[in-house]
Formats: sequence, C-alpha cells, structure tokens
Amino acid sequence: LNVALNGQSFFYDFRYGYIPSFGFLNPNSFSQFIIVLYIFWVRNYFYSIMLSIVLYFTFKDIIFARSFYLILILQPLLLLGVKYIPEKILVMLPVMLFVCSIVLSLFLESDYGSFFNSMLSGRGYYSSLLISELNSIDKILFGVNKNMDDIPIDSSFVFLLYSYGLLAVSFFIFLYVRGLAIIYRSRDFSLIAVLISFLVYC
Repeated sequence: LNVALNGQSFFYDFRYGYIPSFGFLNPNSFSQFIIVLYIFWVRNYFYSIMLSIVLYFTFKDIIFARSFYLILILQPLLLLGVKYIPEKILVMLPVMLFVCSIVLSLFLESDYGSFFNSMLSGRGYYSSLLISELNSIDKILFGVNKNMDDIPIDSSFVFLLYSYGLLAVSFFIFLYVRGLAIIYRSRDFSLIAVLISFLVYC
C-alpha cells in the first residue's frame, strides 16, 4: 500500500546506494518484519536450518542489516543447544544483555568498545548520547521526559532506561528472568530459543 500510494520502494544508504525497502520508510523495518516472523514461527531445528539458508540466499544482496544474518545463525544454534545451557546462566541472560548494552555505551573509547561500536554500525555511540542525558538520580530512576526521535536508537534496553528509567528496566528484566526460569522448568526449550533470539535482536 505504501509503495502504491507513495512510491516508497527504495532507500538511499550512503554505504550501499539504493536498496529495496519493500514499502517501508527504512529498509531495516523490512528485515525486522521478516526476522520477527522467523523467530516466532520456526520452532524446529531442521526447519530453522532450511529457512535460514533460504532467507540468506533470497536476501543476501537485498538486506544489509547484520543483525538479520546474526539471527539466521543464532536461532538454529539455540534450537540445537539451548537445553545444554545451565539454568542459572540462562535466566541471567537478560541481566547480562542489559549490562553489556550500558557498558558498550560507556566505554566507547576502549579498544573493545570501539570494535563493538563499529560492528554495530555506531549503535554504541547513539546509546551513549541517551545515557549522557541520565544526569540525576531522578532521571536514572524514572527516565527522561524528552523526545529523542532524531537519534537512531536500536537498543531496547537503552531506550527503556532513557524513556522510563531504571525501575521500569528492572521490572522488565525481572519478568524475563522469571519467565525464563518457569519455561526452563517446563522444558519448553524451543520457546526459550525464541525468547533469547528476540532479546539478542532487541
């Protein structure tokens, strides 16, 4: 519909030139749409391998988002091996991802920070701009009441911390930790793979 009404079928990227956007304003939105469907639909290891191969060869010269290809590799590996990960490590994954998101934005000047920032196309730098706005206890706990639409922020943890504060992030993480523990005990490892892939992607 967006293509028909607005002619929005390509997006200009200074690195890759004109790339298909499939009607979305940003081509990354299309890759997000595809990968979220993939994460939630495919619960079988064999099918995940087959679909990863099909998606890779279908979109390898069309989608340039690295996170898209990361999930195509990660999801089959998780479906295969998640049951071998100890519960204590697995349930702490949301905490570890949150800490890594914050540490990346705070230590951009280090060799590791610079490397990961470049691997994530500058996401660490953009996250650091939001983190720098959290300059009082009140803002850290409850977030910043200011719109930052001009900063492309893709880290859900940093966005939650900036917008709603540490209390909201802590509640969000608690729900994931508790949910992962309950699901682990019910032995639904395919659902755990879905949640981990979704958390990593976000």
